[in-house]
Amino acid sequence: MNIKIVGATEPFSCGSAYIGALWYDTADAVLNICLASGWAHASTEAGYTLTPCANCVIFATSTQYTGNLGGLEGADEICNLRAAAGGLPGYYKALLSTGTIHARDYTRIRPDASFINTASLGVASSYNDLWDGSITNAIRNEFGATASSSTTYTGTESNGYSSLTNCSGWTSTSGNGYYGSVSSTTSPWVRGTSIANCDVERCIYCVQWSEE
Repeated sequence: MNIKIVGATEPFSCGSAYIGALWYDTADAVLNICLASGWAHASTEAGYTLTPCANCVIFATSTQYTGNLGGLEGADEICNLRAAAGGLPGYYKALLSTGTIHARDYTRIRPDASFINTASLGVASSYNDLWDGSITNAIRNEFGATASSSTTYTGTESNGYSSLTNCSGWTSTSGNGYYGSVSSTTSPWVRGTSIANCDVERCIYCVQWSEE
């Protein structure tokens, strides 16, 4: 399952080219799916029961990858595979920015959500708190342990906006990508002090998007 769009207004006219696309309407807190008949509430019309999480888990993958993650969609797939390996419930999205998409928008689910690590320790009390330059406790891997990789690809500034350095939208091992420091609780947690070659393997952060 790939959740494509988050926003308060209808992103596009639902038609045959978009069948299966998911749109979380932040104005009404409703998940919609594009069907042949148009937009429909996913939970009632298509069998989906995605409930936006209120106390959302954030973790760093225990496995490492080059900057070619298969784009955001490939990175989301990695996150959900790792979440399943760690026995974590819910649907997850990769905390990554591209040249046109900011991580703070891509991972946004509800403004009043709080965040915890996989040891159930608080990371941020709200969405704005997550992007204020520091976090309360360091992020752990999907098994609740200290992450084995010290750095994680993000392509993101400490305020959640794109750094514009992102391994060609996470599709290439050429070029450079910004990374964060997994052990940090200050701004380097998401935006380190330098960039790295995209052929270097690092972990990625994953953010819970729903409870189921």
